[in-house]
Amino acid sequence: TTGLAFGILAIFVEYGGWDETLSFAVSYVIASVVQYLLLYYWAFGSTAGHGQASVRFLVTSLAMLRLKSAAFWVFVEVVQNWYLLAQVIVTALSFIGAYIISKLFISTRD
Repeated sequence: TTGLAFGILAIFVEYGGWDETLSFAVSYVIASVVQYLLLYYWAFGSTAGHGQASVRFLVTSLAMLRLKSAAFWVFVEVVQNWYLLAQVIVTALSFIGAYIISKLFISTRD
């Protein structure tokens, strides 16, 4: 899903003329939906119902969207990094934390 997010970000910025931070947020939401489906069905083989898992995922994803978008904005607007480098940095900083949260909080086995 990381590659998907990078691709969507680049397409929205380069071809759509969208703002970098808005493009980042939209690409994160799209990639998150794909990630949820992959984690739920394939990676963790969750036995929790979609109701419970999807609410947990939504809460976690909204928190991560806010944190990652803020970090992305700082790296692009304040630090003046190229938007794709900012995406690499934000992804690296959040990858392990997001996996642990998903494993422990979203896709628990009942």
